[in-house]
Amino acid sequence: MFKNVKEKKKFIRSKDFYILLLARLITNFGDSLYAIASTLLVYKMSGSTFYSGLTLFLTSSTAIVQLF
Repeated sequence: MFKNVKEKKKFIRSKDFYILLLARLITNFGDSLYAIASTLLVYKMSGSTFYSGLTLFLTSSTAIVQLF
């Protein structure tokens, strides 16, 4: 991908890289809030820790699938 260290440093210092990094951080933060909120909603509606755990597993399992 990079031919030498100078190209890599130039890429990391670019404005586009920082915009992409910031966007990924915001997306990951939003995904975490969604997982917590959905788990709490299921617990509040059902009172079941099993279904709350299942909800957290299902919302988190999409991140595992994205790795492949």
